[in-house]
Amino acid sequence: MEPLLKPFDQQESPQKDIHPSKPSRFGVSGKFLFFLTLIIGLLFLLSNIYISNVADERNSILKQKLALMADKIEDSIESRLFMLDELESYVQVSPELDQSDFEVFAHTMFERDPSLRSLQLARNSVLSHIYPLTNNKAALGHDLLADENRKADVLLAYQSNAATISGPLNLRQGGLALVVRQPVNIKNNANQSTQSWGLSILLLDWDELLQETDLLSLAGEQSLALRKQVGNTNPIKLLLTCTS
Repeated sequence: MEPLLKPFDQQESPQKDIHPSKPSRFGVSGKFLFFLTLIIGLLFLLSNIYISNVADERNSILKQKLALMADKIEDSIESRLFMLDELESYVQVSPELDQSDFEVFAHTMFERDPSLRSLQLARNSVLSHIYPLTNNKAALGHDLLADENRKADVLLAYQSNAATISGPLNLRQGGLALVVRQPVNIKNNANQSTQSWGLSILLLDWDELLQETDLLSLAGEQSLALRKQVGNTNPIKLLLTCTS
């Protein structure tokens, strides 16, 4: 008769599964999706950093170009300031000059420079002499200090006792022009003191200046704005900015 209990070392032990357990399909796919998402996120981040760096570099290059163009416009304007000096010298010799005398003098200056749209004198800040007078007669007698659109720039010219610019402004006869104003001072023969006579004024054709400074090539790619630098000690210091 077989004993009811076998010795411990003779008892049957439960059979072990000889086949290794398979990893769950959810665990593998979950890890794959995690790493795929991580890689995509890193690629997105790197692409944004690259795009930002490219944009910063382009903006830096554009700012350099704009600064260079602004300098060219300044140089172009400053190269014509001698005309204002000549007008002042003419007034100092003949402070009571009439329109016909002014036209003869201004005509010789006009022939030198195609960018000139008009030469003007404003005695006591009132437009008193204009060349060419054709299409500009209505401007004679215009009080610049009574014009709120021009008063600030006129006062700046007097206060700085130097050339200042306005514009570019739309002209009644069509086109755009930069307006350059400079005070005219004469000597009082009675006491040899210096007194203000008024202003000498240049109107410079904006399109001519654009062609001269090659700004048209840049204006075709960007929308630009020309501004005076606020607080700069130079009254004709300009700042070109991109508006798009």
